Amino acid sequence: MAISKGFILFIFIFLIFLIFGGFFIFRENLKKDCVDGTLNLECSNEKPFFCQEGFLISSPERCGCFENFSVVGGECFSELMDESKIVEFPYYLNGEKKILEYPVYPGVVDYLSKLEYSIESGLGNYSRKDFEESRINEEVQRQFIIPLAVKIFNLGKNSNERLEIARTLIQLIPYKESEKKIDFYGIKAPYTRYPYEVLYENKGICGEKSQLLYMLLDFLGEDVVLFYFSEENHEGVGIECFFGRFKETKYCYIETTSLFDVGVDPSNVLNSNNGFRNFEMIKI
Repeated sequence: MAISKGFILFIFIFLIFLIFGGFFIFRENLKKDCVDGTLNLECSNEKPFFCQEGFLISSPERCGCFENFSVVGGECFSELMDESKIVEFPYYLNGEKKILEYPVYPGVVDYLSKLEYSIESGLGNYSRKDFEESRINEEVQRQFIIPLAVKIFNLGKNSNERLEIARTLIQLIPYKESEKKIDFYGIKAPYTRYPYEVLYENKGICGEKSQLLYMLLDFLGEDVVLFYFSEENHEGVGIECFFGRFKETKYCYIETTSLFDVGVDPSNVLNSNNGFRNFEMIKI
């Protein structure tokens, strides 16, 4: 039986497709860089993490540890880690409720409690942005929050799944003011927790939880901002999006106090009559 030229041509094209298609798939799988920009099989700038096949893994002996940490038993150790407790954080992934266990340390909380405290009142030259930066950019705290962001990164297969995990984990943290008070011109005012203290106490209010979500999403490579509404004294997070943007910004609003989808109208959260006309968008 004679084989037609058309059939031979088809087989030839098919083989070429397999060879080049397989090559490009191999290249893509070989690449598998990590979310923080670390190339595959290289150490991250965020010690002690190593990028392996798209996942960040702890590798202190290969990549070292943060300053003031040492390698003990193959792990990074700080004097702030003498004691610990495990907190269970519920979250959703593809609509299914799960639990993330995370160790937290009283030594870190004690360290944060000794830092100079500033009131976010905008008095003098101290702005709301200054206050947010003082909370989010605290370096020691950041070293103990990055591992949580790494856990979220490794749990999600893509940016949408990681956003769902981070968003719902923060939203499901119970809403409650700190019982700690500070002296403000003779008045006992509520203390504002650092983001790490929210994890430790497993409690927080809008601004505290929003700062924590900002830190997680920023590490996960998202373009994020904080939205502060002065009249309502309320705060949420904005994430860059294409549809459902808030006002004239390029960001969708994320409410952190309860389970709301990305893009919820903040005026529906607090039943605000002014539609949140006055807001400040803060980029750290």
